[in-house]
Amino acid sequence: MAFKLGKQQVAERNRLADELRQQGETLNAAIVAYNAAVGPLSKALDEAVEEYNDILERARTLTSTDVDAAQQEFDGKSQRWQEGDKGNRVRSWIEQWEINLDGVDIDPFSPLEEIDPEINADAIGKLTVRPDT
Repeated sequence: MAFKLGKQQVAERNRLADELRQQGETLNAAIVAYNAAVGPLSKALDEAVEEYNDILERARTLTSTDVDAAQQEFDGKSQRWQEGDKGNRVRSWIEQWEINLDGVDIDPFSPLEEIDPEINADAIGKLTVRPDT
C-alpha cells in the first residue's frame, strides 16, 4: 500500500460513514421507542415499591413500639417472675417480635440516552486520503 487510499478504499470509507449515520438514526429511534415502552412500567414499579416500603415502615413502628412497651413491663417484674414459666414465655414472645423487616430497593430502569450518529460517521469520514507531506 502506498501512502494514499485508492478509489475503492475512499468509496468504502464514505459508504461506512453514511451507514453509521443511518444506523445511528435507526438506533436512536429504537432507543426512543424503548424508553416510551418501558417508562410507564418503570413508574408503576417505582410507585409499588414506594407504597410497599411505606407499609413496611408502619410495620416497623408497630413492632418496635410493642416490643419497647412489653420490655418495659417485663423489666418492671421481679427477677423471680422473669425467670419463671410465665416470664420465659413473655421473654420468648418479646424476642419473636424483635424482627428485622428489610425494605425493597429496586432500580428497575434508567432511560437510555440517544447517541450522536455524527460522531463516529464524522470520525471515519474525515480520515484523509493521504498524509500531508
